[in-house]
Amino acid sequence: MKIQKRTQIIKILGMAKKLLLEYDEENSYRFIGISSNVREYQMVFYLIKELKLSFKNVEAFKFTKKGHEFVYSLYLHIDHENLVNYYLISNKSNARRLNPEFKNIDFFMILEGEIDDDFVAGLAKKIKTLPNVLFTTVIDPVKFDEIQGLRYEFDLHLEKVLREI
Repeated sequence: MKIQKRTQIIKILGMAKKLLLEYDEENSYRFIGISSNVREYQMVFYLIKELKLSFKNVEAFKFTKKGHEFVYSLYLHIDHENLVNYYLISNKSNARRLNPEFKNIDFFMILEGEIDDDFVAGLAKKIKTLPNVLFTTVIDPVKFDEIQGLRYEFDLHLEKVLREI
């Protein structure tokens, strides 16, 4: 609506038509940390079986830090009905954590889209009931933005993965 109002004002004033787009930098990601003693394929199995999320393995996320490349398994479920993408990413790559601040977290479930905080909290509670899940926690998105380059590289990787589907 903001764009339409600005366009109308420009037309009324008889100025050159210019469409101004406002970019809302609000983070569209929500994060759930999962602590579990199972391997990634087992976690995916439980998420598919118990929560009916049809995750599929996609190209792993590669993150380079201080000249070293780390590879993190990545799984994707697209909910077309609610316009939400679910990503499950491992927090470990050869004993190196994707986000070292979360040493007790084994997986991150990342939700992308217009998501309500209550939905995220409810999903975290459901995941907590899965076999071999020790605990879950809703994580502040700012924690991921603090890792230099991580958000940018993750966004680029997701764009590439979604194009290939």
